[in-house]
Amino acid sequence: MPKTIHLEILTPEGKTFADDVEMVVLPGMMGELGVLRGHEPLVTSLQPGEIRITKDKKETRIAVGSGFAKINADKVLIMTPTAVRADELDKAAAEEARKRAAETLAQKMGAQEEATVEASLEKSLAGLRLKRRRRDQRP
Repeated sequence: MPKTIHLEILTPEGKTFADDVEMVVLPGMMGELGVLRGHEPLVTSLQPGEIRITKDKKETRIAVGSGFAKINADKVLIMTPTAVRADELDKAAAEEARKRAAETLAQKMGAQEEATVEASLEKSLAGLRLKRRRRDQRP
């Protein structure tokens, strides 16, 4: 029996990640959630943060917005509005987007506009946290 679990990450733009991995750590609402093959079925919400993926003793990190994860014994399906790999993040651009979103939130706007800006802010903050963590972990 294989010791891997299939992971798929879906965004409105399409499938951003699909592979068989050894372990996935998700940013759950109550803290981190580690998932291995054989996990009990579960549907859970995710908070903006990072997904840590382990395959062949290497770790990949992906910044995500809020969303949902559907987990079963051999598959994890993540649905989120945004997913960006750590090596694809531009720290300066993420910081600028965070500033713009924060300034926009300070203005009066409708509920739909506010939700859109909050989603943008979540994405920027998750990306910045991931970039900072990668920088702090370098020798």
